[in-house]
Amino acid sequence: MSDTTDVLTEVAGERSRHVLDYGWTAEHDDAITPAGWAYLLQRRSTELGNPFAGGDDDDPRRLLLEIAAIAVAGIESIDRLSHG
Repeated sequence: MSDTTDVLTEVAGERSRHVLDYGWTAEHDDAITPAGWAYLLQRRSTELGNPFAGGDDDDPRRLLLEIAAIAVAGIESIDRLSHG
């Protein structure tokens, strides 16, 4: 398995964790506007390298996995809404 495949598997796992732990299902995600997705991504991104951001996760790699999973959820939602 390549490094890229490993990382994509981790992003998929993080996305699953969002659904299982937080209940962020397709229905939940589809209620978020594109501007809302941009806000969520920006908010989490500001925590990268910022010890004063007040986030619960100071591991940049872990935070990037979470940001990637949020981006995937946004893309999936936009796809569902544009095709449905």
